[in-house]
Amino acid sequence: FKTGCVPYHCSVANISPIYKDGSKLDPENYRLVSLTSVICKIFEKFICWVILEHLVSNGLISDEQTGFVSSKSCTTNLIETIGTITYEISKGKPLCIVYLDFAKAFDKVEH
Repeated sequence: FKTGCVPYHCSVANISPIYKDGSKLDPENYRLVSLTSVICKIFEKFICWVILEHLVSNGLISDEQTGFVSSKSCTTNLIETIGTITYEISKGKPLCIVYLDFAKAFDKVEH
């Protein structure tokens, strides 16, 4: 932590392409799987947990955040959406619903 350097064995991985579906000649049809150090993975999980605990305990994560938060999931969003729809219909209010799906969104975010 003091130096800010990542140990070498934590920064390397054996990467294997795993075939998904479609033409085997198309590189898009492969998912890269990285095999990394188990000790470093455990350390990463611990660091992630410490950061998440800090964010939650300081109110830095919105209640609406469901991704990457324990005890919440896509199902949480679905249940809340159904509740909102039911409430609005029961009040006779007009309702407009827009759903967006970003294909391969993770691949398009700069990491």
